Amino acid sequence: MCKKTFILVVVSLLLCSMSATRGGTIAHWQLNGTVGEKFVSDTDIVNGYVAYKFYDATYGANTATDVFYGPPNPIYDSGGTSAEFINDPGDNDPGVGLFVPDTGTNTPLDLSTFSAFTIEAFIHPYTLRQSVIVRKYGGDPGQYYVDLRSDGDVQFSINSDGNAAAAGAGAVRENEWYHVAAVFDETDPTAPMKIYIDGELKGTANFRDRPGDSPRGFGIGSIIRDNNSPPGNSGQFFHGRIDEVRLSDEALSVDDFLLNAVEGAGRPSPVDGATDVPRDVVLSWMSSRSVKGHDVYFGTVREDVSNANRTNPLNVLYIQGQEGKTYDPPGLLQIGQTARSGVSRLSLIVM
Repeated sequence: MCKKTFILVVVSLLLCSMSATRGGTIAHWQLNGTVGEKFVSDTDIVNGYVAYKFYDATYGANTATDVFYGPPNPIYDSGGTSAEFINDPGDNDPGVGLFVPDTGTNTPLDLSTFSAFTIEAFIHPYTLRQSVIVRKYGGDPGQYYVDLRSDGDVQFSINSDGNAAAAGAGAVRENEWYHVAAVFDETDPTAPMKIYIDGELKGTANFRDRPGDSPRGFGIGSIIRDNNSPPGNSGQFFHGRIDEVRLSDEALSVDDFLLNAVEGAGRPSPVDGATDVPRDVVLSWMSSRSVKGHDVYFGTVREDVSNANRTNPLNVLYIQGQEGKTYDPPGLLQIGQTARSGVSRLSLIVM
């Protein structure tokens, strides 16, 4: 049987940068450095809030070691790094964490002046236990947190532990990457608080009061109970990796999570290297918010598809300026298929 190679290329117009900084971003710590080196500090890319590494006041009482730059999450900015918290796997206190000093009353990191906000992070826990992903501690009112629990639950709380949206036991497992998002919108009539794991809504709560002011530091990977530098009272240390911590001053939709942020066009389905793809598959991809349209090229000669453009379409330009993010190839694809993807182009090769 004669085999043909079909290549689908989706070229995005108006590519955006990988930083995915939004007008509503309060802070975004990318936690980038050199894998294996000790973490010192990280400055958020929007407003310059510095997250410093610190050692608990009783550091040395267990096997907690340090915070290093670790391997990145595989979804967003996979060329960067994460913060790898090497704390005692069996004891969440003392340890090593990150803190951002509080700079005054009702600062943006207090989230006390926002009617809606979103907290995001990628996590890769080595140990499931009571530990902090992010927390601004202060009591009732005046606190919020996204915490990990020993049963794999992830909870988002405002002002009191009883005001929590819970993802539920088993929502996360050890030694796997997850994207966590806590969304608050006081105008939501049914569920002002929501907790998402990998873009899936896992839990809600009907509490609609925004956090109060807290005079204490903001913690990543630990609770900070004062505003000393370094903190003198801390605990609930995370053991594992945390990456891409972002706070936004709006209730983001799932499509706007970092989980779904791409540069130009990317994250094709079928994924890169996919096998056993149905012959009648409808191809899809994701694109950044600034992309206004997509040109779809489809043909049997790789060079034609790679080199074609609107001026010289080479008989392979099928769609021009498409807003949608799917493409249904004509007819059935031939048996034996492999999906390939590039940085700003998507391709499907069918043999």
